[in-house]
Amino acid sequence: MLENKGVPDPVRQGINIESGLNDGLVLPVFTTAVLLEANLLSDGRQGWIAEAVLEISVGAVIGVVCGYVIGQVVNHAVRHRTMVARFERLLGVLAALFIFLLAEELGGNGFVAAFAGGLALNISSDAVKDAIESFGEAESELLTMLTFFVFGLIVVPALYDAWTGSMLVFSIASLAVLRPLCVWICMIGSPYSLGEKLYIGWFGPRGIASVIYMLIMATMIDPGEFRPLFAAGTMIICISIVAHGISAAPASRALVRYLGRKS
Repeated sequence: MLENKGVPDPVRQGINIESGLNDGLVLPVFTTAVLLEANLLSDGRQGWIAEAVLEISVGAVIGVVCGYVIGQVVNHAVRHRTMVARFERLLGVLAALFIFLLAEELGGNGFVAAFAGGLALNISSDAVKDAIESFGEAESELLTMLTFFVFGLIVVPALYDAWTGSMLVFSIASLAVLRPLCVWICMIGSPYSLGEKLYIGWFGPRGIASVIYMLIMATMIDPGEFRPLFAAGTMIICISIVAHGISAAPASRALVRYLGRKS
């Protein structure tokens, strides 16, 4: 979908950027909600407010500081030509892993830290930025496929027997109505045409964030007590994989034809 050069750059990049921002901005809210639920399950003995604020704030601070420092070190190395080209390509992945692990060790949220670190990683060299982007896209595709492989191998077989008809209705409504509606509301007043809004509303937000969030939730509360919730989330992810995968190419071609008729 994002590789179809006939789809305008603002649409392709808008979906890509929105997906990343959505994942990063939703994570603190999601973490706070899960901590609240864990607190309720423990009869209010966990101090969830302090824990949520501490994890999010420590993670954000570590991410911003580390991202800024790493960016400055890289800029200095580029100016003095002390960085080997192949390590430029690895920079994004290594920086994210370092920031994530450091935040987890210091009591912060690693995902929030990695997101904040990416925002603060101010690299001035266009060559380095292009190398990080090209390598990151290839690595992200590999990691995405591995994640979905493990998801299909382990999670789906453990939960599919809990699927119900009401979950199917909710899943379809979430993908075809609720999610596009939220995107369209956010796009009120934007310069996009109706076809572009329909396209963005169907394909964005997207990504593997739902799988990651389910895994985070499973580590914080007992999955057995929320089996229907995990089952519904699994069904939505499965339908999304199939529906968006099948419709990506024809929808992109339809958008290109639509824009061609308008021009």
